[in-house]
Amino acid sequence: MTEAKFRQSLSFRLVAGTLAGFVVASIISLSALLLALDHYLRHQRDEQLKTQALDLSTHIAGFWRDQAWSSLESELQRFALTRGSAEQFVQLFDEQGQWLMSSDANYWTHQRQQSIKITSQLFAWHDFENQEHANGVRVLNFNSPDGFILQLNEDQSARKDLLRSGQKMATGAALFVLLVGGVLGFFLSRAALRGVFKLEAAAQRVQQDMNLAERVTLPTGSAETDRVAHVLNSMLDRINELVDFQKNTMDHIAHDVRSPVTRLRAIAEHALGDEDHEWAGKVIGECDYILGLVKTLLDISAAEAGIPNWEWRCGDPATAVEAACDLFEPLFDKKNIRLEKDLTYGASIRMDEHVWQRVVANLIDNAVKFSDEESCVRVSIVQEGTDIVFAVVDEGPGIEADYLEKVFQRFHRQQSGHTTHGSGLGLAYCRASVEAMAGSIRCESTFGEGAKFVVKVPLA
Repeated sequence: MTEAKFRQSLSFRLVAGTLAGFVVASIISLSALLLALDHYLRHQRDEQLKTQALDLSTHIAGFWRDQAWSSLESELQRFALTRGSAEQFVQLFDEQGQWLMSSDANYWTHQRQQSIKITSQLFAWHDFENQEHANGVRVLNFNSPDGFILQLNEDQSARKDLLRSGQKMATGAALFVLLVGGVLGFFLSRAALRGVFKLEAAAQRVQQDMNLAERVTLPTGSAETDRVAHVLNSMLDRINELVDFQKNTMDHIAHDVRSPVTRLRAIAEHALGDEDHEWAGKVIGECDYILGLVKTLLDISAAEAGIPNWEWRCGDPATAVEAACDLFEPLFDKKNIRLEKDLTYGASIRMDEHVWQRVVANLIDNAVKFSDEESCVRVSIVQEGTDIVFAVVDEGPGIEADYLEKVFQRFHRQQSGHTTHGSGLGLAYCRASVEAMAGSIRCESTFGEGAKFVVKVPLA
């Protein structure tokens, strides 16, 4: 299967659709999870900062009232050191918002302020970022009832690291879900399409083996494909009935035509010894011609109906081509026609050997009949990919473009300056037989420059 056909297959679309759904759902879920995690972590840290601000405010209230500034500053330093001077920074402002003192500011040079804006809120929050704290800083201003403002600054690196860890874990989980989802989607799609594969296999068996008795076995795996299988089986039943009817009709026609012709031929054979034996011989010849015509028509109809009475086997098509060229050698010599052969041996096609020989002989015979004396006929058989291509090229009068398809119709005869005899069924037989072998035949020609017939049949 080519890449383009694979992308158009229902299996690929189901798996791709499942994966796309997983991707979209994972992205939405991951984004929602990270937002929820960020909100939760922020809320938790805010509550912890509130608790710390209340505890520290209560602890330093006595120093504030006693105006023990040295002890008050030492307590701020101790508070910041126990939590990490790089992680937390504490400042103290009076009730007018003027700066009084702070903890160690080595890591907080950009945050030290001379004054802050006074608000009526008990807890006032804001955030900022700078070069010292690229992950951001969470700031809490606590208006103490004792007449001072306590400011806690907390670096958000820990929260951001925890958030990034959560993001990595969520991404890993999403990738795992995608992998599991892709595998499950593949197997589920295969299970869902099991009925389609059964239908395809049955249709291929009907096409390849020409077996109209083939049916799809029920159940197929799903209610939808069961309905399609029922319709297909019913259609095959109807086709089988029509084919049987056509076959019986052809048998009756063949019997009705052959019987009087056979009796007429027998009468003519008895008359061979009489004085009119020459006329009797002609009658026998015409009877044989009619019988051959009837047989060819029956063979064409059977092949077109998909019920040829062939002996299928695998063989090398080049062998029959070589034999046909040898058979027609006297005709080539008679018209002084040069034969050029390019035959590739070793390939194998599924065929009836007699039918293939007849197709090859018909095409070569046409090339000889329509070729001028001292011209050239080229016969080739080569392998192209998964096909065998047989071609016959002549240098005859060619075929007009409007007649390139008509030449394969029954009883069609080429109008040219050449006097030829035939029923006009040769190319119709070739097309019916080649198509029954799952192949194709075409004619390429420029009027006045010869014709080329190309037969393409798949390898076995």
